[in-house]
Amino acid sequence: MTPLTHPLTRRSFIHGLGATLAISALPGGSPWARAADGRAPNGRCSLVLIQLAGGLDAFDVLVPYGSSEYARLRPTLALGRGEVTRLDDAVALNRTCAPLGRLWDDGLLLFCPAVGWGATCPTHFRATEIWQTAPASPEQRLASGWLGRTAQQLEHAGVPVSCWRGTRAEPRVFVRSPDAGAPGRGREVSVPLDTAGGPLPRLLAEAAECVGTTDGVELVFLAGGGFDTHFAQRETGARPLAEFAGALADFQRRIQRRVVADRVLTVVFSEFGRTAAENAQGGTEHGRGALVMLAGTRLTGRRVPPTMTLAAPPDGRADRDYRAVYASVLRDWLSVPIPAVLSGADSIRLMSDPLLTP
Repeated sequence: MTPLTHPLTRRSFIHGLGATLAISALPGGSPWARAADGRAPNGRCSLVLIQLAGGLDAFDVLVPYGSSEYARLRPTLALGRGEVTRLDDAVALNRTCAPLGRLWDDGLLLFCPAVGWGATCPTHFRATEIWQTAPASPEQRLASGWLGRTAQQLEHAGVPVSCWRGTRAEPRVFVRSPDAGAPGRGREVSVPLDTAGGPLPRLLAEAAECVGTTDGVELVFLAGGGFDTHFAQRETGARPLAEFAGALADFQRRIQRRVVADRVLTVVFSEFGRTAAENAQGGTEHGRGALVMLAGTRLTGRRVPPTMTLAAPPDGRADRDYRAVYASVLRDWLSVPIPAVLSGADSIRLMSDPLLTP
């Protein structure tokens, strides 16, 4: 892989898509056309994957305010009724995340708590590696990323693929299988956005102007930090949470204004969750289950509040397999065969209206 020697401007980035990003269509037919009942491809679709690095605290987003156990486990971190917006009789949304509430009210946001692989990973590096490579078990080490393998499958089926990143270095998620013989090997796997390495709000604003500009499939990876709240979580955690919530809502508004929102699915994850109980430093420790959020116009179960479980081991629970979330995205959004990317993965129903036209 040849590294980029200079950053691209957005203008040169867009004008250079044909040469640098979009892989030439190949014989073999689109997987969209084979996906179901002879339905034809829509032609364009974008997947935006966002990592909230550090370990987002699900209980600081979705608050089980009706539980006395919540107040007991978090004597200083528990949010009062005046600090939350009720979703139902059991769960409320932290008002710091008010823009997420508006997306949820509009049916554009789906919360999936307690997502992971059943065990706590001790390091941020390894947990991130697992989420980005999606091995069959957390003990397995893979050289390729799940979006890299996805791009290879799409290219083999003749679908143009564009890969963009909001990081300066190539993230593992885009690395391709070295033995797959995919077209485009030796090329730059992903190209940085103008604001690569910048704060998440700026990255999302830039991505909102780029998605929907090419034919075929666009795969975007962004990352923002500030969520490793071991100490003084009330003081340190509010700002990154508010910035993320506002940035995601702004991203959705921008793509709706550009009339490409129906072609864009956003998946938000963190490398792990946090414990239900606070620690002695007014923070929380690493926990098993991460909070995954999906934003888009074609989600199922919209406006159904999630269930937040406090009765769990000290480091929390992971009731949903993270690979099942990815599998649903592959099947229902990208129309890529699940086994080709995620060996042995099951799927769950997340999309009410897959991106296919009768």
